[in-house]
Amino acid sequence: MTKKPWILFDIGGVLELVEDGVWQEELKDRWADRAGIARAEYNERLAAADLPRIDIEQGTAEEYWNGFAQALRFTAEQREETLRFLEEHGMAHVVVDAPRMDGKNVPLTVHALTAPILYVRLHGRNASTWNVRGGSAAERFDYLYPEEELAEWVEPVARLTEEADEVYAMFNVNRDDQGPRSAVIFRGLLDDAGIPAAGGVEPPPVDLTLF
Repeated sequence: MTKKPWILFDIGGVLELVEDGVWQEELKDRWADRAGIARAEYNERLAAADLPRIDIEQGTAEEYWNGFAQALRFTAEQREETLRFLEEHGMAHVVVDAPRMDGKNVPLTVHALTAPILYVRLHGRNASTWNVRGGSAAERFDYLYPEEELAEWVEPVARLTEEADEVYAMFNVNRDDQGPRSAVIFRGLLDDAGIPAAGGVEPPPVDLTLF
């Protein structure tokens, strides 16, 4: 009897023992079934989406999966089902801020709490560099948030904070000290609104001091 190679792989969030030679096709079949489409249409949509090579391009996971979801055109009902799944399993939904532009790789902003921890991740709104590939993360996420854009987040954070045990706002803006400077601005807005907060209290340096 010929022995088949098997690997332990994460398919849909569940660890399964799968045959090494067929797991990729099985995964695609499952996603096609999840989206309610034939496998041939699944292949066409993914090819047209022009997704990044998540297996060889670092830092592209979020872009890939958001583009993937939009390519499969998951409905609002399916999105609610996903949020319910996360809540049932105690998994935190990541609330994202990104450029206000149309695109298959632009994550949707969904204000939802699915776990005791609220995680808000702000990627900046630099539409001119969002689709640039081959450069560094500092180039793609080159953005200093102005006060008026961060002010848009005060009300959603205040509302979700009432139900969350812990709240974290992380700035994924990577050039120089844009992250700390944006955090200082946001902390000031939270203080003005009377929302208890920690972090983001050190004044930004007069000159850039990355090194």
